[in-house]
Order: sequence, then structure tokens, then C-alpha cells
Amino acid sequence: MALMTREMAFERLALIGVVTTVVRGTIGIVLASLGFSVSYAWASVGSAAASVLLCLFFYPDLSIFRPLLRGWRSVLGFGVFDSATAVLYRPSENLFYLILGRLLNVEALSPASAHFC
Repeated sequence: MALMTREMAFERLALIGVVTTVVRGTIGIVLASLGFSVSYAWASVGSAAASVLLCLFFYPDLSIFRPLLRGWRSVLGFGVFDSATAVLYRPSENLFYLILGRLLNVEALSPASAHFC
């Protein structure tokens, strides 16, 4: 779908969107009327399969799935940068909770001790 977006094939993308929505609705309604409790999940699977099949029909170039090692240095550089960002972000995200946990005792944080007006 990204390649079709890059090529500005919006007619195809719109058709894929409409067909997958119709497939999802049809599968969901039919399975729900038959009494399946997970009809929404199967409808999602069916619409995803329809989307994949339509994408392969409209863009049949399978060479995009061939793994290549060309450009591995830029991918590795981005991975190192992104990992370092995540490692630095996690502690700063939870720093408030660590400080709050250090300052308050366990009873102050439990829902049973909450007083409502």
C-alpha cells in the first residue's frame, strides 16, 4: 500500500479500502448472525487477507520481498540511535513514579485508602 501511495494510485487504494470494509462487515454480520462469539476477530482476519490479496493483485512485483543487505550500515546506524533513545527515554518516563514510590508508603497508594467526598 505504501508503494501505491508513493505512486499516487489513489483509485486503487480507495477500491482496496472499500472492498476490505465490505468484507469485514459481511463476515462480521454473517458470523454474528450464526452465533459466533468472536465474529469481529474473524472479520478482521478476513479483511486483512482481502487487503493483502488485493495489494498483490494491483502491485504484483514480488521482488520487494527479496531480502537484500544493501544499505545495512544506514539501517544499523538508525537502530543504534533508536535503541539509545529508547534506553534514555524509559527511565525519564518512569522517574516520577520512582520518586513518588520512594516518598510515599504502600498504604497511601492503595485504592482502599482513597477517601472520596
